[in-house]
Amino acid sequence: MDELIKILKTINPDIDYKTEEKLVEDKIYNSLNIVMLICALSEKFNIKITPEYMINDNFNSAQRIWKMIMEIKGENETKQ
Repeated sequence: MDELIKILKTINPDIDYKTEEKLVEDKIYNSLNIVMLICALSEKFNIKITPEYMINDNFNSAQRIWKMIMEIKGENETKQ
């Protein structure tokens, strides 16, 4: 989770990611921010974020993003 927070801080350092729960809903993150985040997550965590995961709810908070990462990593391990 610390690595995720570091990535999020590179996109917008002014947000308290431990408490913010509406990054997309409150338009704190726009589509460009999400694309940047997806690229950074894919590279850092060696995951592929497929369209099924590209829903607003998965990007509303650090906790939701982390949950999505863990789900994807779990699926990848199951497929191997």
